Amino acid sequence: MKSGKLNKVQQTDIELGRIMSVVCTALNVTEMDFLSTRRADPLPHARAIATILAKDYTVASYKHIGRKFNKDHTTIMAHLKRIEKSPDPAFQIRLNTVRQWLEIA
Repeated sequence: MKSGKLNKVQQTDIELGRIMSVVCTALNVTEMDFLSTRRADPLPHARAIATILAKDYTVASYKHIGRKFNKDHTTIMAHLKRIEKSPDPAFQIRLNTVRQWLEIA
């Protein structure tokens, strides 16, 4: 690897880390709580938003996203499937707000 250049895996890790950081800041969640197994609100929404943004803004696989967010790849897939099946207007507002934060950060 040439100095100053990142390979795709390293770049994806940085992007996923940035997504997690922006989501946590926007939703007032600590990164430690985000990565924990806790299910108290707003953690599930934060994880679902981060998952959606990760699929929208990176080329990361479900497995890679899951590894970075401390979740199984099937959990990542379930987040996406659940949102597709029943889009909640309040959730969509949160998602769009965080998306704006990510785009200006």
